[in-house]
Amino acid sequence: MSKRSAHGWQGALGRAGVVGLLALLGSSPARSQDPAATPAAAPGAAATPTSASGLPLPGLAAPTPTADAGGELREVYFDQDLNLSSDMMLQGITATETVSFRVSDRWTLTKDPVVEIHFDHSDSLVPERSSLTVWVNNQGLASVPLTPENARDGRVSVRVPRSVLYDGGFNDLKFKVVQHVADECEDPFDPALWTRVSLDSKIAFAHTIAPVSPELADFPMPYFDPLGYGPMEIALAGAGELGVDQLDAVGLVGFAFGRHADYRGVKVLPPIADPATAQSHVLVVGTPDKNPLVARYVDRGALRPGVGTIVSVPNPNNPRYGVLVVTGGDANGVLSAAEALSSDDRFELLSGTKAEIVDIEDVTPPKSRRTPAALPFARSGEMVVTPLKEIGVEDRTVRGFYAPPIQVPVHLEGDAQVQIDGARVAIDYAYASGLDTRLSTMEVRLDDVTLRSVSLNRKEGEEKTRLWVDLPFELMVPDSRLEIIFHLFPINFDPCVYVNDRHIWGTVFASSEVHVARDRIAELPNLGLLKYDLWPLNTALTDDGLVVVVGDKPTGADGSAAMQLLAELGARSQGDRPEFRVVSGGSAFLEDKAPEDLVLLVGEGGHAAYKGLTDRKLVSTAGDLERVATDDGKKVLEARNGSTIGTVEQVVLRAGLDGRTALILRSPTAGGLLSLLHDLRNPSVLGGLGGAVSVVDGGTEIRQVDLGTKVTVGNRTLASQLKQSIRGSWGLLGMGVLISAVLLAMIVQGWASRRGGHTG
Repeated sequence: MSKRSAHGWQGALGRAGVVGLLALLGSSPARSQDPAATPAAAPGAAATPTSASGLPLPGLAAPTPTADAGGELREVYFDQDLNLSSDMMLQGITATETVSFRVSDRWTLTKDPVVEIHFDHSDSLVPERSSLTVWVNNQGLASVPLTPENARDGRVSVRVPRSVLYDGGFNDLKFKVVQHVADECEDPFDPALWTRVSLDSKIAFAHTIAPVSPELADFPMPYFDPLGYGPMEIALAGAGELGVDQLDAVGLVGFAFGRHADYRGVKVLPPIADPATAQSHVLVVGTPDKNPLVARYVDRGALRPGVGTIVSVPNPNNPRYGVLVVTGGDANGVLSAAEALSSDDRFELLSGTKAEIVDIEDVTPPKSRRTPAALPFARSGEMVVTPLKEIGVEDRTVRGFYAPPIQVPVHLEGDAQVQIDGARVAIDYAYASGLDTRLSTMEVRLDDVTLRSVSLNRKEGEEKTRLWVDLPFELMVPDSRLEIIFHLFPINFDPCVYVNDRHIWGTVFASSEVHVARDRIAELPNLGLLKYDLWPLNTALTDDGLVVVVGDKPTGADGSAAMQLLAELGARSQGDRPEFRVVSGGSAFLEDKAPEDLVLLVGEGGHAAYKGLTDRKLVSTAGDLERVATDDGKKVLEARNGSTIGTVEQVVLRAGLDGRTALILRSPTAGGLLSLLHDLRNPSVLGGLGGAVSVVDGGTEIRQVDLGTKVTVGNRTLASQLKQSIRGSWGLLGMGVLISAVLLAMIVQGWASRRGGHTG
């Protein structure tokens, strides 16, 4: 391992010079972008909406489009594609909900898109006065009455004229309801006033896809399309054993792609021997000697020692996908190419379909796109004051009777334990004039527990004021959620008088602050903490670094697994200068004084580091088909299984203040390691891990095994220890105060008696 690659992103700082970028090929055809679209079969026609009389409503039975010859159909679902976590509830006399959708620049729509809405509503609604209206980009498209016939499993298909879609790709789909349960006196908070739009609603796009534009000036396009749907998909191409430079390169590129893809994620597909068989984008890494596929796209004679080369071309066998080549005249050249491609403010300078990297320094990955972000990293005892604007929460205004909660994630490290009296929030807020000050309030909740409620009691409203709320330390967890809810009523509110509620509002400002002092301490092993953004791996990147160890003779499967892991860490971590490296085999990384945390990716073939842990009896399960389990060095199970499945295990290499851990991801079947990492992208699987060992069998059912003794990693500050000790001894403290008071009274009485006085 070269010195520069052994120090992660900062390892490239030692080379002087500037970025030398030479575009060797001309510009490519007009730029276009690649979606993550997949062909889908056309569904059946949606049910025809009807009026209260049962007659069809003209213009509302738009058929779902079908794919034309040479085109395809992409159905975008509200849950998995638009990332809605729950059905949309529209409550009250009037209500509006909005969801955003995208149209890729690479799509040419062959028909108008169709929104297929699945909904339910209250049986109590008056059909002549209740309706659901669909808007796109502030243009009303269709309305459907809410009748007894569609109260359950209501469906309506609405055609969206292509002329109303924005050129920029981002569009707003709004659902507006008017709901009534009576003709005269009507309470706007009547629980019978509701309509629910289901998560299985969808938008169907019939389209054709333009061939990829390999122009490097568009990078990360076409490999990641910000207007597409689903995770970015890419496969490593090539055969044979991977070298050190190739491992470093796939790690760097994978981490950077994770930063670009953010919440949509990266899915690394199984490696392929020939890009001609690819059904995704392809990454070709290495020198021509290590990866002969390179010579298919790059003239070997044009490569120079120490100089990196990046090539982006359409896949000639399937031009809707691209082939990205990261190569060079030697190992240093390959690393230079990978660093330029994956470094912030460096890849923006690339252009053409081929670029040479003569020199590069000050390498940092793209900045985290996570919004809202986690609170800034802090060490034990450090009080951190964070304005909401710093974590991506902007000023937010809500309106009306059913104003939705303003949510503020309070994300901490997985080992963060908030100190006693160590957390509070300063809420800067404003509200409208014309509120009924008897009824209007602002409520503050932490994870569904109400902490404070204040009256909005100024008739003229409030321009900006601040409210301090203590956050109970015993309720704070690493993924807490703060909610500010405005309960708004207009002046002289009368439930029998219909009034418009759009003029009543409340605002929370981005200048609001979260104050948190935390200890950094955990009892390990505990795989349950991985659900907090893969802790401790995510914070290891900004602490002492992370080493990803693959097999002794790494193959494309090992490289794919390493790339998948680092892509996940790229999406979840926030540090500007992460420290990591990908290495092969060797037990030297287990040395007692080494600072980095470890991830062992154990697949087929030998793995010296894993054997080293086994020899030291640090792992609790060993063998392939043969499983031997130990508890504190004592054998507790030996068995032979008929098949192998994936396991996740955590081992503490060093306890105490500067704790060090090893995470072992293991599946000895062909392709099993990559499948295990795909499973861990599922929040249900990740949330199901626990104990020291978890067994994953390709589903959401996880078996946990808690073997061995837990040890403490991290520490509490002295002040925090004193507070904890005092809090745990309130009873004894009270008894001590009482005894002291009695003794003091006896002393005073004795002193008074000696003085000839008397007490009473």
